[in-house]
Amino acid sequence: MGLHSVFWNGMVRIMKETSLVKGVLLLESLAALDSEATLAQLVEATGIVKPTAHRLLQSLVQLGYVQHRAGGFYQLTGRLGVVANGFGNSNLCHQAMPILQQVSQQTGETINLGVLRKTRIAYLIVLECQHALRRVASPGRTDPFYCTALGRAIVAHLPLPQQEQMLKSTEIAPRTEQTVTDRGQLREILEKVRQDGWAVEVDQNDLGVTCVSAPVFSGDQVLAAVSLSVPTIRSDGDRRKELVKAVRDTAAALTHQFEGLSAS
Repeated sequence: MGLHSVFWNGMVRIMKETSLVKGVLLLESLAALDSEATLAQLVEATGIVKPTAHRLLQSLVQLGYVQHRAGGFYQLTGRLGVVANGFGNSNLCHQAMPILQQVSQQTGETINLGVLRKTRIAYLIVLECQHALRRVASPGRTDPFYCTALGRAIVAHLPLPQQEQMLKSTEIAPRTEQTVTDRGQLREILEKVRQDGWAVEVDQNDLGVTCVSAPVFSGDQVLAAVSLSVPTIRSDGDRRKELVKAVRDTAAALTHQFEGLSAS
């Protein structure tokens, strides 16, 4: 039974007054209108008053479920598909582990898989190399998105309104003397990452450690990111190019893996 039917059930009509249900009704209506509609069309379809509909749509935009396009159109993103397909942490790790183990053996470097949790990166998998690093993250640990290659790779591919909200609301403090804390510079970095398809940070989260990262997608929705962590002294020149290729190939393999799951 859809929400449209629920609203006509007198026993639960009080649900109609909650923001949660109104937000879901907007999502359902967008889906029914071929995944895009104007504010006026959504107000007419849902019966939600215009100021409330606009406020809820802005929240859905910030959460990444809806995109506000030119011409005043609101459009569903692929985020709902990710939720519907059940890409939980355990599923991510189970599907990703064989690929990450292979890359770890090929490169001899520490490899990480991370996801965005609010404004921080949560490490799901960390396969440590034999080379000593200043600090190796452990599964479950979190770091700020702005000073990690993992975080930059993910946030750069979020809808721009959500990205901007994160930059404005996050307290940006230096982790090392190299950490970029200027929001204008971070915007430029994220734009470059979006164009290049990979991210790098050198000594910005931990002195002496360089990370390169690439995003993992499910459809058009960024799902996670994979990174290689190496001592900075061993990350210049041709070695950097090798690491970038390895991490991009790994991210592409994981993306293909999850696209296959979505289609099954």
